[in-house]
Amino acid sequence: KPVIDTTRLLAHYALHLVIDDNLSPK
Repeated sequence: KPVIDTTRLLAHYALHLVIDDNLSPK
Protein backbone atom coordinates (compact mmCIF):
# COMPACT_ATOMS: atom_id res chain seq x y z
CA LYS A 1 0.00 0.00 0.00
CA PRO A 2 1.20 3.56 -0.74
CA VAL A 3 0.86 4.47 2.95
CA ILE A 4 3.16 1.63 3.98
CA ASP A 5 5.66 2.57 1.26
CA THR A 6 5.68 6.17 2.47
CA THR A 7 6.17 5.09 6.08
CA ARG A 8 9.04 2.79 5.10
CA LEU A 9 10.60 5.59 3.06
CA LEU A 10 10.40 8.04 5.98
CA ALA A 11 11.78 5.43 8.38
CA HIS A 12 14.64 4.69 5.96
CA TYR A 13 15.44 8.41 5.65
CA ALA A 14 15.27 8.95 9.43
CA LEU A 15 17.52 5.93 9.97
CA HIS A 16 20.19 7.43 7.69
CA LEU A 17 19.94 10.76 9.54
CA VAL A 18 20.56 8.99 12.86
CA ILE A 19 23.49 7.01 11.42
CA ASP A 20 25.03 10.16 9.93
CA ASP A 21 24.74 11.93 13.29
CA ASN A 22 26.40 8.99 15.05
CA LEU A 23 29.23 8.68 12.51
CA SER A 24 29.93 12.42 12.39
CA PRO A 25 29.07 14.08 15.72
CA LYS A 26 28.93 17.86 15.53
